[in-house]
Amino acid sequence: MKKILLGLLAGAACATAANADPIDAKLSIDGTDITLRAPAPEGHPFKEVISGWLFREAET
Repeated sequence: MKKILLGLLAGAACATAANADPIDAKLSIDGTDITLRAPAPEGHPFKEVISGWLFREAET
């Protein structure tokens, strides 16, 4: 769970720098749904952390 949260935080930081709008999609790996949005932890400057996966471009 910690790895997922860290990934979400890193994705949120990258997404903020990219200034892109997230797509509306689900990510499932080997039948396991991956958390792409989560409430931010207490003290975080944002209300929600969002996976950088949602901000990908067709090239990536």
